[in-house]
Amino acid sequence: MFTTTDKTELVERRSRFHAEAEQRLANLTALGKTLAWPEVRRYLEARAAGQARARPKARKFTK
Repeated sequence: MFTTTDKTELVERRSRFHAEAEQRLANLTALGKTLAWPEVRRYLEARAAGQARARPKARKFTK
């Protein structure tokens, strides 16, 4: 069972999570560029394996 304090904390954490997500989306929209996760992942995996690889290119952000 959740206590009132637990529920209050959960609501506050959820509220902070959503506020941060909205701020990140606003920043992303303002900058207009993003990196594709599959490209970033391949880059990071190659680097972790000691391989040279070109950095992923930033692309125009679309919702």
